[in-house]
Amino acid sequence: MEEVDGRLGLLTRRTYGMETEYSIVSALGTKEGTEFLLSLKSGRSTEQFISNAGRLYQDCFHPEYATPECTDPHETACYHHAGDVILRDLQRKAADLGNSIELRRDNIDWTDEFGTYNSYGCHENYLTLRCVGTTNLRRRLIPYLVSSPLLFGNGYSDPKGDYHFSVRATILDSIEAESATYGYRSIINTKDEAHLPSQFRSKYSRLHLTCRDANVSEQATFLKVASMSIVLAMIESGWTFDDLMPNSPVEAMKTLNSDIWGTQEVETVSGSKTALMIQQAILSRVGAYLEYISGWDNLPGWIFEAYGLWTQALDDISTYSPNDWPPSSYWIDWWAKWHLLQEYRRQYPDASAEELFIISRQYHDLDPVESLAQELLSSNLLVRRYSDFQLRAAAYNPSTHVRAQERALWVQKSALATEVKDITWKSCLVANKFVPFAFAI
Repeated sequence: MEEVDGRLGLLTRRTYGMETEYSIVSALGTKEGTEFLLSLKSGRSTEQFISNAGRLYQDCFHPEYATPECTDPHETACYHHAGDVILRDLQRKAADLGNSIELRRDNIDWTDEFGTYNSYGCHENYLTLRCVGTTNLRRRLIPYLVSSPLLFGNGYSDPKGDYHFSVRATILDSIEAESATYGYRSIINTKDEAHLPSQFRSKYSRLHLTCRDANVSEQATFLKVASMSIVLAMIESGWTFDDLMPNSPVEAMKTLNSDIWGTQEVETVSGSKTALMIQQAILSRVGAYLEYISGWDNLPGWIFEAYGLWTQALDDISTYSPNDWPPSSYWIDWWAKWHLLQEYRRQYPDASAEELFIISRQYHDLDPVESLAQELLSSNLLVRRYSDFQLRAAAYNPSTHVRAQERALWVQKSALATEVKDITWKSCLVANKFVPFAFAI
């Protein structure tokens, strides 16, 4: 096992993964509609590993897709959004069989009564160094996470008609918790389920986050994963953001999330700060960190691309109002959605909060005919990072990670041979013999 350079942490060697839960509306019922969709993939209505080495399954009656292991933020974002291709294909198959099913990439599933809903976060997974101390690492992420809806919220028009950066941030109720259910919706998830071979578990762990939105914007997803990886590497290398820690993290996140005009401040260890001020302070240290590691050979290009996007986004937010159209407003989801809602208000000044919510939710629709995000894409008002070819290739072929490659081979074999079964993240059974998958860092 090759040693990790102390200056880089796992910046250039991290394993990534993401999970997306899709909201569903079906005449069959939520659970039955999900089971029907999954059965169209392989004949099974429960969980299944699929040809790209990812996993498709039912979680709390909704369809959920988990990417295969990925090797960098660019690949992770591509495989994350490939889930839309997979679900759209199943949606079309269902329609051909006479079952119209609505699917959305969002974070809420509304009940029959407007204003009440179930919520779920977009799950992010990062391989981390255990020697940092999982508790220390998680808590040092809080300033970054509390302020990150400024960049990665997908926009939420609430039952009162008020607008927030993030829907997920509105329902978080604790700093740390292992569960992700009501009463335990936390900024930091403490689950320590490594999904690693035994020889790796003493050195590495898996950070599991459920506090952020599922982005429609591919560019936003890329920067969300890339910026997190850079911040993790800094913490793994001994850098801290402790002076930016809010005094009351949950309340601070809710306060900052409800103010798209950027006037609200929260108390931190080093004084009152807006979300923008916290992000700017973090980015300043990122710049110093990148200068510190600049002599390292062959640093991947995604690091500097992410830094450039991050810099431009904060510059745009500090310079322009939400009603303006700077470059970053073409890929920050809450900003793009705000423009849609403002246009709708101009056309319909008496629009109710419920109407605004419906328009807001159409942004997330997977059906290209119904999707307002697709309308923005077609009008060049939302940035596209990946081509249709790239996304479809990712939907049906494995990532470059060695374990994903191996699992995909066994998934293919399992379709042809009944002796291959019980495929998991780490292994499978072949003729009742345990076969572990290779893993490399």
